[in-house]
Amino acid sequence: MGMTKEQTELEQLIRTHHATESEVQSILDLTKGYSETMSLMDFLEKNPKATPAEIIQKAISCKMTEQFMLCLEAYPPDFARAKELLGKGADIHFVNCVNEPILAEIIMGYPTQKAMNPCMDCDEHDDCDVSSCEKSRQAYGSEYLADVVRFVLENGYDVSGEDGKFGADALRGLCWSSCDKHILEAAKLLLDAGADPLVPDEDGGDVLASIDWVSSGCIPVDEDLESECLYSAYYDIVEGKIKGLNYNQIQWWDAAVGKQINRIISCAPSVEKAVYTFSTGEHQYQNCFEDDIVLDCEGVMLAVTKYCHAYVNPNKVPQKPIEISDRMENLIGKRIVEVKFSLSCVVKGRRQQHGSMVQILLDDGSRLVVRDNGDQFGEEYCARFEIEAPSSDCNQEDST
Repeated sequence: MGMTKEQTELEQLIRTHHATESEVQSILDLTKGYSETMSLMDFLEKNPKATPAEIIQKAISCKMTEQFMLCLEAYPPDFARAKELLGKGADIHFVNCVNEPILAEIIMGYPTQKAMNPCMDCDEHDDCDVSSCEKSRQAYGSEYLADVVRFVLENGYDVSGEDGKFGADALRGLCWSSCDKHILEAAKLLLDAGADPLVPDEDGGDVLASIDWVSSGCIPVDEDLESECLYSAYYDIVEGKIKGLNYNQIQWWDAAVGKQINRIISCAPSVEKAVYTFSTGEHQYQNCFEDDIVLDCEGVMLAVTKYCHAYVNPNKVPQKPIEISDRMENLIGKRIVEVKFSLSCVVKGRRQQHGSMVQILLDDGSRLVVRDNGDQFGEEYCARFEIEAPSSDCNQEDST
């Protein structure tokens, strides 16, 4: 088989370093993959005085590093082999030809590697988009993501490398990773290790700007309320680190599953603004709110926002919370079973009305349903809640 264009260019570069024919062949034998080839070419362009011996050593390192990354992107990861490759020359601080640190590249490549596995349980099978298919997520999930990050950190990865770029880029990489609750645990590991979210990228934005851009500008997130909620939790974790808050308390909603609701509080500045009636001129909507409502589930604080987001964040609770348990007394004593997110679009005449909804399912079959007012009123954005009895149809439009 002939050489690729990149390998031909690499051979020409090697010869400019006065390598013998045997040295040239040895280097080419070590760099048969695209990633290895491009990485070595980048090294040669940056080090025009490198000796053949140094080039061979770098080629070995590139090959070991590529195998190291594949071990960590595999499902499940082969940590024993990855450890062995570090001893053989894999570079834990490797930066690829597009200036991405190794951990950022591993994190961003995580769903891509899993997508190589066929989705055997999916009806679509060959046409299945593994990155978004729920059955595929379950079969080839990202439950190892945090373990991979922990492994790289424990084996010497320095988040302060290149003036903090190594840590900040890994945090940014989570924006493009598995898009599930495991990115939250991975983020905490990076922040605990000292990753600085304020280190700017090439456009001057910090990590919060990256999260905000992904959550507001990417079509897949815009069409998926649960992913939007996930990035909101991730944003709060990073912001908590910046503000000196206990960001490790922030968790996905499933941390509240099985917990009993003991009280309900509002984060509003006054009792009048905690829960109110909203009027559109034609209709009146009761049980409206703008400031977060927090369900105290045996000390696990499940926050529900006007954007129909729901996740655990004790940092949202103000110093002087307003208790509204009497307004939602039917929830007291019930246990959380599940949280469901959904988006809707209703066409009325020439106008489309968009809305979000989150449902908190309880152990007696009842549910707390929160809907936002979307863009249908042309008024100040808010949400409203209702408590539906076990026999209620959760998808039925209310007529109040």
